[in-house]
Amino acid sequence: MATARLTLTIIALAGFGIARGPASAAFDPVGTIVVSIEGFRNAAGHARVALFNREVGFPDGESGAYRKAVADIDRGRAELRFADVPPGEYAVAMYHDENDDGKLNKGLFGIPKEGYGVSNNLIHVTRAPRFTEARFQFDGISQKVSDLPHSLIH
Repeated sequence: MATARLTLTIIALAGFGIARGPASAAFDPVGTIVVSIEGFRNAAGHARVALFNREVGFPDGESGAYRKAVADIDRGRAELRFADVPPGEYAVAMYHDENDDGKLNKGLFGIPKEGYGVSNNLIHVTRAPRFTEARFQFDGISQKVSDLPHSLIH
């Protein structure tokens, strides 16, 4: 089992969003969360990444994700961006969908058969990571977090 590096870089690329209402003079700050993943054992399939803003569905219930994205894997790396993200608490979950079936394949006792990872360096042997453990604060404008998590890519 090799360890891969999942780097979350939060960059303010988008500037400001749309005002809340016609009478509002203030704009909502939004930014872009860039997810870079390294260390895939092969280029088969795709990297599937979910950005969560709440605990529901985290880490492998993609239907509960705030945003989802799929990226090609090239030379053991994948990168994708979540644009126009407002400030708040978020967590990232990803897996290497080697057979491109759109789900994290699991074996005996629910142990993943495909590489996976979550933000904040979380790797649990006996249970799935919780949102409260993987979450990070995103200010929407200027925050940058790098070299944050690791991912288990086997």
